[in-house]
Amino acid sequence: MVSMEPKGAYNRAPIFDGENYNYWKECMSVHIQSVDMDVWDSIVNGRFKPQIAADGDNGVVLDKLKADWSDDDKKKIQYDLKARNILISSLGVNEYHYVSHCKTAKDMWDGLETLHKGTDEVKQSKANTLVQQYELYCMKDGETISSMQMRFTHIANKLQNLGKTISNQDCTNKILRCMTKEWQPKVTCNTPILFNYF
Repeated sequence: MVSMEPKGAYNRAPIFDGENYNYWKECMSVHIQSVDMDVWDSIVNGRFKPQIAADGDNGVVLDKLKADWSDDDKKKIQYDLKARNILISSLGVNEYHYVSHCKTAKDMWDGLETLHKGTDEVKQSKANTLVQQYELYCMKDGETISSMQMRFTHIANKLQNLGKTISNQDCTNKILRCMTKEWQPKVTCNTPILFNYF
């Protein structure tokens, strides 16, 4: 989940533990750009590689030896290291393990994107699982309205993030059909105010 830090904590990277990826991604991109646009560019465009033109006029370039790096080269190399540091500090343990093998900030960023947004096949698989959860959804014995609504909204929001929009009316009807008998009298009286999802 994304840590809900006080709004004044401007210098802290938003923490990501696997939930609300789109929200974290937007917050993180703004955070990094506010720290240093060059650091953000290293995530978008990849790590800078110090290079030099080869002898001759054939347009071939070679990677510079580390001993030949200029001060400007070293400065640009640091952008990727700073970006990786910010990303690593923002990830929970499980999320870090997914990208710990990555050698550049861009690889880490792209890896998280693939993992949490995924290829078309991954998205479809996630959507199928969530649709099944939606269809089989029911109220648990002894569960409160608040707890039930929170579980349901979590499923509905994930479906919406995958492009499977469910209308408020469909959500309300689904909830009403799955409520236990003990809640039916309250549902009849309070339906208009109990359920408003999006």
